[in-house]
Amino acid sequence: PYEVGFYDTPGYAYDVAVSGSYAYVADDEGGLRVVDISEPTDPREVGFCDTPRSARAVAISGSYAYIADGWEGLRVIDISDPTQPREAGLYDTPGYAFDVAVSGSYVYVADGGEGLRVMDISDPDRPRGVGFADTEATAVAVSGSYAYLATGRSLRVVDLTSTGEAIFDCRESFSYDTWGRMVNLEISNSLLYVVDHTEGLRIMDISNPGYPKEVGFIAIPGNTMDAVVFWPYAYVAAGFRGLRVVDISDPTDPREVGFCDTPGWAMDVAISGSYAYVADGEGGLRVIDISDPAHPYEAGFCDTPEWASDVVVLDSYAYVADGEGGLRVVDISDPAHPREIAFYEIAGYAAEITLSGFYAYVADAWNGLWVVDISDPAHPQEVAFY
Repeated sequence: PYEVGFYDTPGYAYDVAVSGSYAYVADDEGGLRVVDISEPTDPREVGFCDTPRSARAVAISGSYAYIADGWEGLRVIDISDPTQPREAGLYDTPGYAFDVAVSGSYVYVADGGEGLRVMDISDPDRPRGVGFADTEATAVAVSGSYAYLATGRSLRVVDLTSTGEAIFDCRESFSYDTWGRMVNLEISNSLLYVVDHTEGLRIMDISNPGYPKEVGFIAIPGNTMDAVVFWPYAYVAAGFRGLRVVDISDPTDPREVGFCDTPGWAMDVAISGSYAYVADGEGGLRVIDISDPAHPYEAGFCDTPEWASDVVVLDSYAYVADGEGGLRVVDISDPAHPREIAFYEIAGYAAEITLSGFYAYVADAWNGLWVVDISDPAHPQEVAFY
């Protein structure tokens, strides 16, 4: 990826919304800036509308832009002529407007300590308050009859049920936090598997998106780093306690049925066929036979030079992010005798890897993103860096 054009706005660009050939930028003290992007290599400002305080977020609906303007609440800007935007209406919210979302005839403002505010904009020139939820909110997204709020500490779900006469009875229907630190999520069917670094594996029913609920939990020995769901089992990378196999056939009663200790620190796991491939820190890549999940055993290994932190399997190859050892390519056509056939050294620390098509995208914890062509696994080639 490479930059093809830019436009320097006068303020601090917090947010952007695109509609047609225009980008609308919430530019802090610079208000709303309208940039013509019909020629992406030469974007240029064609209009602006100053707002009284700090334009933090923008949402577009029809011929109007809705601005979360800090202490000045909601500002409604008529953009029917993008070269001459003008303020058409306003609603002074009681808190600090951080974010804004539009759905149908309503606008939703994340108003900081004053919670979620809901305004009817069927007449955009005269927005009127029709409901609120008393919960901290610094970001908001709306889907159907639910608003999802970020509070900085947890996710909160608010039911936007209408009580008639367009008045909303906004009620927080759900919030979720754990005592530990959530490090990964896996979704399978209508269940969400929460990988918690110190609190193990938690299973949540999300069949009702407005009210997800925890249905099962299992403490994992060690430090829970990653999990892969391969029904009816979850395979958990458990740090210094290796690979743990959890039977999840009954989500309300998950139970460990097998484990295989590894010599290093199990950071990540990938499943292919009857084998689990574990990125095992200083232990390199370990290959675990899981044909009998109750009795997994190590079938082979390939020692990598540094710290194996992530692994992805494609066809007959395992691609390992190996810290200062860069990207390592391991032939696993014979799982009992995996062997490294190629590597690509990056300048920093390979922390994570994702594959798409013929490319490996390597997250360098120190420097950025490397894009490596793996169309010939034996000869990986760098194609880009960002």
